Amino acid sequence: FYPVRVDASDGAGVRLQHVDAIVRVGDPNALVPLAFLDNVYDNSVSPVDLATGALLPKIPVGASPRDAAFGGDGMLYVTNRDGATVSVVDPAARILVKTIKVGQGPSAIASGPDGTLWFVNVYDGTLQSIDSRTQTESPPITIGGTLRGLAIVGSTIYLTVPSMNEVLPVDMRTRALGTPIAVGRAPQYIAAAPDGKRLYVVDNGSNDVTPIDVASGRALRPIPVGIAPACIAVATDGRTAYVANDAVDTVTPIDLRTGRAQAPIRVGARPYGLALDPDGKTLWVVDRQDNDLVPVDLVTDHAGPPILDLNGPLTIAIP
Repeated sequence: FYPVRVDASDGAGVRLQHVDAIVRVGDPNALVPLAFLDNVYDNSVSPVDLATGALLPKIPVGASPRDAAFGGDGMLYVTNRDGATVSVVDPAARILVKTIKVGQGPSAIASGPDGTLWFVNVYDGTLQSIDSRTQTESPPITIGGTLRGLAIVGSTIYLTVPSMNEVLPVDMRTRALGTPIAVGRAPQYIAAAPDGKRLYVVDNGSNDVTPIDVASGRALRPIPVGIAPACIAVATDGRTAYVANDAVDTVTPIDLRTGRAQAPIRVGARPYGLALDPDGKTLWVVDRQDNDLVPVDLVTDHAGPPILDLNGPLTIAIP
């Protein structure tokens, strides 16, 4: 960090008040780790330097980007719901390198253990994958119903089916459908514990989170959270989950050791996407009505100053 003083004059030569600032100068040979947010309204992805809060130039993608995940090749894969495509973005060069035609309504996406990208197509009720080694799509697996979120544990994909109030396991090797697991009303997003022993399903219609024991395929006692919960993120130590409550502008932490919700954290309007810093000290919350990204200090559980000037953000991807 270096102190910098800026002096200037107006058009008439009158000196203006100087500005003092602290400037952070990084290693010119080092890559700056960036997060990426989708902008639904202008069909772009915004790279963000989380260390400084700086927004970099937007990257054009397809129509109505909805979610993004990193593949085994290090590329960022962005699902474009209304474009029926997946955009492949080089995160280092910050450019679009390929557009892959897929099923109708690609939305939630996740990376499997081998780096393959799996995603749901909400308009045609299918599950599909992209091999990141060849950047080619697979034939879709017909599921039916309305699909929303997905999580991957080992070789099994778990899909939320809001229209049926259930989670459906799918074997990624055989493409066979498993036995549905009944959960709460209108399940949306789903996350797995780091050890793969539990799943946590956000039930938007019943305002709770349903844990699932993966070994038995059994739903456990639901945990009440806020109103209209949407996305969920689980800490890397497996002790805490964070749930965005879309209708009440809060995030609810859940102590996963006790199965109890903690005091909600006030954030911006209509929080949706969530992601944790790799060090686990900061939770990043996408406020879709405020068009911003808010950092939450997980030591104090207080929100910091927002990063502004997004355009219909929904989700955030951090390497």
